[in-house]
Amino acid sequence: MRDHAPDTQMSDIERRSAEHQAFLDEIGVRTSQGSFYTPLDVAEHLIDAALKDALGAMRQPEDCPFVLDPTCGTGNFLIVAALHLSERLVQLGLDSHIALEFVVNNRIFGTDVDDRAVGICRQNLASLAPDFDCEVKLSSQIL
Repeated sequence: MRDHAPDTQMSDIERRSAEHQAFLDEIGVRTSQGSFYTPLDVAEHLIDAALKDALGAMRQPEDCPFVLDPTCGTGNFLIVAALHLSERLVQLGLDSHIALEFVVNNRIFGTDVDDRAVGICRQNLASLAPDFDCEVKLSSQIL
């Protein structure tokens, strides 16, 4: 993972995701729910490809794209996207703290049917941006 966030912070995020996946295995619902969590390093490669053009087109903060993960689980894609978008905003001159808070609070959206996963996703995003107010909802559909 690039130098987006401290290694300990990313380790905590990975640990919480792995613990949740193990919990789903324990209660026997992971495969029946279709819950397969994407490791952060895989999410990193996919987000790199998905946001490449949008990041290159950003010339000011208002150009920052919105990211929706309709099956966000514990939030690995949202976390990586938030870090990439905020990094670009820093390159455009924003303070790193302000950039990350702006992205997490205004550009990142997620839903999931697993209420425990949604709580972990919120916790993971809050570990990046303490003044977290991201829209992550429990839902079986996009509202």
